[in-house]
Amino acid sequence: MDIDGETTPAAPRRRTPQLVAGVVAVLLAAGAAFAVWQLTRSDDAGTPVAAASSGPPEQLVSCRSRPEPAPGARQVGAVPTAAPGAGTVVLAVTTNLGVIEIVMDRARTPCTAGFLSFLAGAKFFDGTECHRLVTGSLKVLQCGDPTGTGAGGPGFAFDEENLPGLAPTPTPTPSPSCAGVTVVEGESVPGGGMRITVPSGLAPSGNFVIKMPGAAVEGGLGCPFARQREVPEIMYPRGRVAMANRGQPGTSGSQFFFVYDDSRLGASYTPFGRVATGMEIIDQVAAGGVVAGAGTDGRPVTALTILNVTVRPA
Repeated sequence: MDIDGETTPAAPRRRTPQLVAGVVAVLLAAGAAFAVWQLTRSDDAGTPVAAASSGPPEQLVSCRSRPEPAPGARQVGAVPTAAPGAGTVVLAVTTNLGVIEIVMDRARTPCTAGFLSFLAGAKFFDGTECHRLVTGSLKVLQCGDPTGTGAGGPGFAFDEENLPGLAPTPTPTPSPSCAGVTVVEGESVPGGGMRITVPSGLAPSGNFVIKMPGAAVEGGLGCPFARQREVPEIMYPRGRVAMANRGQPGTSGSQFFFVYDDSRLGASYTPFGRVATGMEIIDQVAAGGVVAGAGTDGRPVTALTILNVTVRPA
């Protein structure tokens, strides 16, 4: 299924119109002198409101985010609540090895593009390293973590976009047969693995069931056999750029990954752009491989440091 399928953006926020009267000139026949009046609306406090631009007003869509404390989170100030819902922009990522340009279609991922543009403007990515290279069946280079550990972020999280069959996911709840049983949430690991953390106080032999990332615990043949609603796999083609997350819906933050060879993944990671220039830089890092002892998933041998990120119209 084509992951570029367009999703329906949220309803645009209505903007208050600005009223500016044009210049009126009255030519006096006797002395060729003229008088000019300009009317500008003011708000209730008497503060002038800037004149509207000659172009059409930019349509905005509402964007939700939620606080999500992260180790070493970089403070970025007030998070935007709306973003442009149309047009194409370029995210220019300047690195120690050159410039990588990512084209983002704001009609398909308005909020993701908006939050990334906001973080770029806040210099959030400056000085960060692409901390993770995966070279197995999944072939990606992951960036965007100020801590370089895979656990860092901007202190907020937001919903995924532009995914097949994407719909708001209710908080999973155990079926009645799971009464009194602890549901342990799993965290997905690129490459098909899963990491779980058993709550303190729950013995390894305790009564609990593991919930797969992105799945919901449903009724079935008893809690230990609870069925899982799996996320479908889709192809992330070479050159795609997508958001990483914590394996749960609504946990996109600042981390993203470049796909340097076609890779199949669960449809859980927002595909927000494609590499227009600089793919050879990612190939160079991938060719260097992973540091010794990390197998096929670890820190790349060839360091890629993001110096700064800017946004401009395509």
